[in-house]
Amino acid sequence: MNKNKKIKTFIYHIINVLIAFVFIFPIYYIIITSFKTEREIGTNVSIWLSQPIVTNYYETFTKYNIGPALYSSMIVAIFATIIGVIIGSMSAYVINRYDQKKLAFTILTTMMIPYVVCAIPLFILFQKIGWFDTYSGLILSHLIITVPQSVWILLGFVKGIPKEIEEAALVDGCTKYGLFYKIVFPLLKGGIVAAATLGFIMSWNNFSLALMLGGSKIVPAPLALFNFVGEAAINWGGLAASATLMLIPTIVFTLWVQKYLTQGLMVGAIQ
Repeated sequence: MNKNKKIKTFIYHIINVLIAFVFIFPIYYIIITSFKTEREIGTNVSIWLSQPIVTNYYETFTKYNIGPALYSSMIVAIFATIIGVIIGSMSAYVINRYDQKKLAFTILTTMMIPYVVCAIPLFILFQKIGWFDTYSGLILSHLIITVPQSVWILLGFVKGIPKEIEEAALVDGCTKYGLFYKIVFPLLKGGIVAAATLGFIMSWNNFSLALMLGGSKIVPAPLALFNFVGEAAINWGGLAASATLMLIPTIVFTLWVQKYLTQGLMVGAIQ
């Protein structure tokens, strides 16, 4: 019995290692590619570094000017995430407490619609009101990503908050707005962290909205990667360096909230 259990545990760990390898290896290969010369990238497919260089990173900032693109992506992702979580938490509360099934279905439907379809009417609207190629326009468009996702993550957390707490607060003279922001919102901390993390990552990596609603003034990082693709050749080293730089904010943010993220996703799944 113990022998069979050990074999199953060993197989379980082997499968986990293989799955982790499938996800981690591409990231590892991008990182080491960013430290190779163009000649080495074309001739040497080794997964080890022989003579690492930082020229690709230097050219990324000086020649290709990736800095402003990273800044633009950061501004859009942060504000879209904050606004999306606030609106999403209020929507999740209303849906759960007032049994708004039609509203929940509508929000679910928006998650099924491709972003490009939503970008077409937004493009026409922003052209007319002067929001095309602006931070306001891109942040508003990214709410298509962050709001529905926040709603569906936070619905389970709202359901887990006892109504007796809200009733006691109302008896003590708390207003409905105060009830939400002073009592309900803090209790959603785990769900908010989970929703904010996933919303930030999806907003940060979004390409289609940046392509259609960005321009010459506001160029987010996913769109700026096109600068490394020329008519005759592709600067693989610079492209890998830029991709590595794009990984840093999402990895740092995820590690920073890892504890709350794990707890939040587990609680949301159970509820």
